[in-house]
Order: sequence, then structure tokens, then C-alpha cells
Amino acid sequence: MVAFTTSQAAKLPWFTALLTVTCISLAIVFHLRWTRPISQWPINLPLRRYQFIEHPDLRGFDDEAIKNRWANMVWHNWWDTEWQDDTGRRFPRGIDVFHKMHCLVAIREEFTELATDETRATREAALRARDVEAKGKKIDLILNRNHLEHCFDFLRQDILCAADMTLEPLADGYMETDGLGVEHECRDWRLLLQHVGLSDVDEI
Repeated sequence: MVAFTTSQAAKLPWFTALLTVTCISLAIVFHLRWTRPISQWPINLPLRRYQFIEHPDLRGFDDEAIKNRWANMVWHNWWDTEWQDDTGRRFPRGIDVFHKMHCLVAIREEFTELATDETRATREAALRARDVEAKGKKIDLILNRNHLEHCFDFLRQDILCAADMTLEPLADGYMETDGLGVEHECRDWRLLLQHVGLSDVDEI
């Protein structure tokens, strides 16, 4: 039988308490890490007035900090949230507005690769000639780049403004949703297209 000294015996309750607290803390961390956040459905978003503005800190395709800002606009598991309806039933779903943001960020990342690779460098080098026509092309290239930087930010704000809260079912095995086959409540864009004399690609 192991005999404890007076000093060891005095420390034993404190050690036991510390071990207990550590185990409880680890259990809580593990639970939070592997459990989806649960939200009540439906969510009724209040209306707000928001003025679209320029965001210089989101423009530029060569800046790593700007790239990270865009990447951080959508959390990693955007498609994996758990919801609970009025009956208490829980179900995993993705949220459409974050699906759109995810796609926009992905398109921008791919475009950035194309816009900053060797092809672009070769193209710009070809425009360094001193003739007037080449200078005009160089200006057009810069204007087009600025326009695209603006468009990405404008679309980002527009997606958030609409904030489509349609829930998108996950594929088998709780895999990421593609959003197809899901019914949305939309404004009837057909009336607008008809008014301006355009065809609806969904009915061609």
C-alpha cells in the first residue's frame, strides 16, 4: 500500500479538482468542435437601408491581404449548419446567401490566378511599345481591370442585400450542397425582361 506524506495528502484534493476541471473543459471543447451550431427556423430578417459604397480594401488582384479578406467572407463549413423547426426536428442545411458568396469568392480566386499569371505579364510586355495604338490598348487594359475590381465588390454587396435565406439540403453523407433542385421565393423577373424586350433563358 502506498503511503502519502502530509504534504502529498494536502495536495491530492487540489490535484483531483484540477484534473476534473481539465476533463470537463476538454469535453466542452470537443462538443463544440464536433457539433453544428443550431438555429431556429424560419429566420425573419428585418429590412434595413444600406448604401452601396466603394471598398478600396477589397480591390486589387495582386495583394495577398485583400485575397485573405475575400476568403474570410465565408466560413469554411458554410454549407453545414443545423436547424430546428417549431416541432423540434433538427435538420442540416446550407444557406443560399452564403452559397452565392462562396461561388463569388471562388470565381474571384480563379480569375485572380488568370489575371496575375505569366499570360498577363506577356500581354502587358507587348503593350510597352511607344506607338499610340499600343498605349491605347494599355489604357483599356487598366480600365478593364478597375472595372472588374468594382464588379466583384458590387456583386458581393448585392448578394448580401438580397440575403436569400432559402435552406439547401445536403447531399448524401452530409456533403456540400450544389443548391440545384431547390425552390426559391423569387421576384418575377419575367415581367422585367418582357418590359425591356429580352428573352428569358429559363424558358428557351
